[in-house]
Amino acid sequence: VEPGAGAFKGDAGAFLGSASGGGAIQKKGGEADSEEDGKQLRVVLYIGLSLAPILFLLPFLSNRELQPLDQATIDEMMGVQTAPIVRAAPVKAADPWKEYTDEASGRPYFYNAESGETSWAHP
Repeated sequence: VEPGAGAFKGDAGAFLGSASGGGAIQKKGGEADSEEDGKQLRVVLYIGLSLAPILFLLPFLSNRELQPLDQATIDEMMGVQTAPIVRAAPVKAADPWKEYTDEASGRPYFYNAESGETSWAHP
């Protein structure tokens, strides 16, 4: 393997071999590096590089107590604008009974225009 060969092709074995002065990575018995070893090396490098940011931030996060966020804080962070809930007063149904005065006796009575009923007392 030439120094630098494969460095831009994604071949981790060739890249590491060129960085160490050229040549292929050797196994115990002197066998040449196989394709399976290259895959394993790429997986190890991928996992190592994936964990690097977490391992870097760990000392900064270890001294802090994590607090759960309330919904108002989450909404504020997400830019959600919530209007306060305004409940309307219950609407009373119109009373169908109207008060009238009996001309003969002068007493009040009640009349329901919807049903045509009359009553001396308010139902």
